[in-house]
Amino acid sequence: MENFQAASLLVGILFLVRAVWHSDANPARRLFLGGLIVFYGTLVLMEFDVRPFHIPALTWLLSGTVRNLCVACAWLGAFALFLRRVRATWREFLAWLSTPGAPPLLLAGIFWVSGWLLEHAKFFPARHQNMMAEELMEANAAPLMLASAILTWRIATRPRKASQVVANADLPLPSGQVHGTDAKPSL
Repeated sequence: MENFQAASLLVGILFLVRAVWHSDANPARRLFLGGLIVFYGTLVLMEFDVRPFHIPALTWLLSGTVRNLCVACAWLGAFALFLRRVRATWREFLAWLSTPGAPPLLLAGIFWVSGWLLEHAKFFPARHQNMMAEELMEANAAPLMLASAILTWRIATRPRKASQVVANADLPLPSGQVHGTDAKPSL
């Protein structure tokens, strides 16, 4: 089941990377989408166990302290970038909450938390029952996250409405561009 979860999350990352690549030049949108990529990547690294492959270098890199340090560095970097554009990125997040991509991700969050509770609270008498319940919750969460990534990609690559462009009028544009247009500076 964990391979299915990892595959769903990796495909979700691909859709989010495409969303960043093909979205407009709004830095707050790209930063928000980048934060989602870090979130999905963290879950992939935490869920996918490389120890059964018996490759020492891979095990050293993708499990334990080294993995945790890499994840912490990614989150610190994302947070530092977020601090540079707090208001605009927060507005982007709030706008995203009203899109079709938000409910699947929020529901996936409920499944991830439920899985964690089932793993640690020991609701069932047998260890394998707790593990199965945890994996079942996580197996529901991963495709929901993939669905969210696909829906977010569809929305992020769609042209923005004029009202959304005006809402971000305080964001700097490359020289020569005017808010609400795709005009490039003339040579």
